Amino acid sequence: MFTFGQIPTYESDESIVLNVSDDKRALTLLFSDLQTTVGGSKSPAPVSTRIFSLVLPLEGKVNRVEIEFFVAGYIFAPVGATASIVFSINGQNTVADFSGESDKEFYKT
Repeated sequence: MFTFGQIPTYESDESIVLNVSDDKRALTLLFSDLQTTVGGSKSPAPVSTRIFSLVLPLEGKVNRVEIEFFVAGYIFAPVGATASIVFSINGQNTVADFSGESDKEFYKT
């Protein structure tokens, strides 16, 4: 059996809340305002990227660990815009693509 190890102190400009269950087998990472903007005064460039990284060590004697994860959020992309969200966890990648005129919640496993 594995557990999440010592929770790191993370210095970031992101406002996050990291909660680990009492048994250290599950965690929740909440962002209050993770967003990127294209155009206007914040970013005149036609492309914008936002990256967040976190390292959580595992403890316990195991040869292989399978961790299930999911992401939920909200996407707003006006007509003509596209957005992609890439999740990479231990070399396993998941991509969520959104076409223009997206204004909805999303859930990705």
